[in-house]
Amino acid sequence: MEASFPPDFPDVFADPEKIEEVLTNLIENSIKFSPDGGTISIKGEVSDNQVLVTVADEGIGIPLRDHDYIFTPFYRVEYGSARKVKGTGLGLYICKTLVEAHGGQIWVDSELGKGACVTFTLRHTGK
Repeated sequence: MEASFPPDFPDVFADPEKIEEVLTNLIENSIKFSPDGGTISIKGEVSDNQVLVTVADEGIGIPLRDHDYIFTPFYRVEYGSARKVKGTGLGLYICKTLVEAHGGQIWVDSELGKGACVTFTLRHTGK
């Protein structure tokens, strides 16, 4: 696992326990859906009045047709080896709920067979 954050990464307006839950869910998903291993990276960036945090993997990826649904409760990707992964389909829904409760957004960029990048935003304090 690799992490990359700029040295001047600002504080954010957030409940640390809830954002830890978001990151835990995203990292656990990356591990579960990377059956052949590969690198999992966590990257932080600063943009205007917000930060962007991305968790990326080199796993099985998410079909484009599922992108609009993966953040809904109980939705599970039913394609290839993803069917073998246990779960309730609540992890990404919980992430979306927590990020939006903090005024942020969350989205996925993924191609089947090429891994997934999930990015979320949070407002920063400007410090």
